[in-house]
Amino acid sequence: MVPQKLIVLRSLNMNIIGVESVVGGSGGTSVVAEYAAALNDMGLRTIALDLNPENQLGLHFGLSLSESAGVSQIDQASSNILDVLFESVDGYPFIPFGYVPEVEWPVAIETLAERLSSLLKPILSTPDRVMVIDVSRSAFPLRDWVYRHADVMLNVIQPEPRAMPALIRYSEHQRRLQVAANCRSLVMFNAVAPHLDLSRDTLELLRSQITADAQCPILIHRDQHIPEAFASQKPVRSLTASAQSNRDFDALALWTVSYLNSDGFSADAEDALSGAKGSFPTAEGSSQKAEGSFPGAEGSNNGAIK
Repeated sequence: MVPQKLIVLRSLNMNIIGVESVVGGSGGTSVVAEYAAALNDMGLRTIALDLNPENQLGLHFGLSLSESAGVSQIDQASSNILDVLFESVDGYPFIPFGYVPEVEWPVAIETLAERLSSLLKPILSTPDRVMVIDVSRSAFPLRDWVYRHADVMLNVIQPEPRAMPALIRYSEHQRRLQVAANCRSLVMFNAVAPHLDLSRDTLELLRSQITADAQCPILIHRDQHIPEAFASQKPVRSLTASAQSNRDFDALALWTVSYLNSDGFSADAEDALSGAKGSFPTAEGSSQKAEGSFPGAEGSNNGAIK
């Protein structure tokens, strides 16, 4: 079976969560796919939207390589966003970016950014509550649109040698733009391997440079099931129910539900996660707001990122 275009009917409000890789290869697209699937399985109807011109997100949900439809391909005169809203065979809704030749990316990105607000209006008449968006670091107009409209930005990074300089660039640029847009900006650690010295030590270094309230309280562990599921064009939970990554993304979904139902990460949300903390490491002090999250490095001895 192949993904089907989804027919939707009624109206509810929607929250927007952006996901952006701090450095290429951090796994942002995989995070979007697994995260959206977990939210749906938790009962929070969620659409995954691909705003990355590489057009990879739909592959996680079984979209054919020959399918060119997507949000970038909507004809202004005769089509709307519902024409490119697909549902996987497992019931997960998603909107691909659509195929665009690489030489045409700059024009396609600029054009889509100008139209995106009007294109997404019909989504407000769907029974969906959350949109998780795959954001490209280089697609600046689309990236900036997400910053302006997202409730939360999850900035994905893996604990590996490129992480520290990438984190410095993030703190000096993306995070400032996100905060200026009144969007909560959180760093999320992906593909954590506590059994490997390099991963564990790098994670400790990175976390020491970011105050806890600027970190997503859930870590995603390295899990070979993720690339294997991608090869099968399905989320991990559709293939291997017992995978560690399923438990991680379930915890992330639970945190999200609690966060969106409260003003920040409340004490009730902490209690809700208490049973998961043994499996899903959390950042202490995660109930604080993100403002002033990166301590200034000037005049300090701890090398913290400003």
